[in-house]
Amino acid sequence: EEEEQVARKIGDIMQSHGITRIDYVKHPLADHPSLRLPHYHDLVIDGPVEVAIMENHYSIIAGVRSTGLFTAKLLTGSECEVISVGIDLCRNRRELAMKIKQAFIGMGITVLP
Repeated sequence: EEEEQVARKIGDIMQSHGITRIDYVKHPLADHPSLRLPHYHDLVIDGPVEVAIMENHYSIIAGVRSTGLFTAKLLTGSECEVISVGIDLCRNRRELAMKIKQAFIGMGITVLP
């Protein structure tokens, strides 16, 4: 239920910014595409996601607590808004999630509930 709530919030963020094509990359450790909404486009990549980030010039990259958000911020700087959504809902590894949240904030990654 919480994953669905986070997925909807990410979808709402994209819609509010007028983004109609949303590329989706499942986290490599996820056993199912929990944040994927039906209208998303599955981005098929042959290499690291970092290459896709640099090639596609995204205006927003969103996730929960993936290190990919750190990488996205480093690669895009101020050209792309990087957003963490729902990190406070992470029940497993809570202490680690809160450390990641603080690091996100320190790097200028937007953290939304």
